Amino acid sequence: MNSIAVALAALCLIWRTAEAQFTVGGDTRVNPGDFEITTFAGGLNFPLGMALLPDGSILVAVSNGSAFFSSSSGSLIRLVDGDNDGVAESRTVLFDNVPGGGLTALRIASNLVFTTGQGRGKPITIYRLGVSPDFELTEIGTLSIDYSGSWLHPHSALAVRPTLGEPNSYDLFFQLGSSENFATTTLTLSLTSTIGVEGMLNGDAIYMVRITDHGFSVTGSNLTQIATGLRNAAGMAFHPITGDLYLEDNGIDGLVDPNEPLSADELNVIPAEKIDGEIEDFGFPGNYIA
Repeated sequence: MNSIAVALAALCLIWRTAEAQFTVGGDTRVNPGDFEITTFAGGLNFPLGMALLPDGSILVAVSNGSAFFSSSSGSLIRLVDGDNDGVAESRTVLFDNVPGGGLTALRIASNLVFTTGQGRGKPITIYRLGVSPDFELTEIGTLSIDYSGSWLHPHSALAVRPTLGEPNSYDLFFQLGSSENFATTTLTLSLTSTIGVEGMLNGDAIYMVRITDHGFSVTGSNLTQIATGLRNAAGMAFHPITGDLYLEDNGIDGLVDPNEPLSADELNVIPAEKIDGEIEDFGFPGNYIA
């Protein structure tokens, strides 16, 4: 059986047979011999968002500067593995001044690219992806959340899907976590944008906004809260067949020692048919697994 090449974009990953950094396995159906671990690309500065481009190359979001949380700009880099050996032979910076830095998410829908970072001054930025082989990126819009005062769990995650029954439209999802460790968020924040959508946002939530592509520009509409009772749903993904939205939620930190959590992390799901219906309540802060 041919090996399955597992490509890893990492700051530094050196494969040694006798000193593996991690192992492949866990289920009896998984044969570790079917996998080959390679260093796909090294020297990347905080690569926390990746997505496949149409030709199979990888677009990766990195943050500029020596420290992640103080980063004020980012870059989007294309990594190309032309001979399919699990190692990128070339890298090209497609966009070198992503506003805000501290990048945590990167998503692609058709020829639209969405990025964001974590927290204050980190907008959700929309780019148009050019055609192969250059895949040039052009910034075409931003959505910004106005943080007033401290906010423990700001936005950081994105998910996107085609809008059902609406050609050239996409539903963009983002989270706004809790302002405190273990309390219902009562504050609200304002969302502004350069694409015509605005509104007030509740914490402990996931939101959806409609992005309509007009060819040379995009507009935003239908800002909708779809979930509540979430401390910090900092990871989201759609099931490729059912369309269900899977999301994680970070558990509550210890009330005496933050390193001894009060509650467990969660993996939750919103069925596809319920995403645009009644707001789903996942129970934070009153309902949790100790």
